[in-house]
This record gives sequence, structure tokens and C-alpha cells, in this order.
Amino acid sequence: GERLMILSDGFIECTLANGEFLGEEGLVQLLEKARDLSGTALLETLVWDLAQALGEDGAFQDDVSGIAVEYFGNPKS
Repeated sequence: GERLMILSDGFIECTLANGEFLGEEGLVQLLEKARDLSGTALLETLVWDLAQALGEDGAFQDDVSGIAVEYFGNPKS
């Protein structure tokens, strides 16, 4: 199958507990960790894992939103 993810900049610009942005590399790590999930479970896990990385208050400084489009091929082929 194929997967297209569109995520707001709130993911990569999220300030973690250590004071640094998650950044693109951090987002890749979150995606790799959740690679076996799909649909709603994938998006919920990304948001959950990001909130955990924020530390104690877990409050997002910006919008954190996204959509996932998955294609599993033509079932007739």
C-alpha cells in the first residue's frame, strides 16, 4: 500500500521538554515508530507520542493536525 500524510507545521515546530523543536528528524522518528499503524490509530499515536515528548504539561504551542490517505491497491487486480 501507499500512504500520504499531510501534517501541520505544529508537529515539527513543537518545542520539546529539552527546549528544542521536534524538527523533521524527530517527526521521521515518530513516523517510523508508528509505521505498523494506519488510519485514526496512526494519527492518534503521533499526537500522543508528541504530547509525551513535551514533558509535564503536554500542552501544544501551535495547532497539531493532520490527515492520512492510504491506498491499498485495486482489489480486482
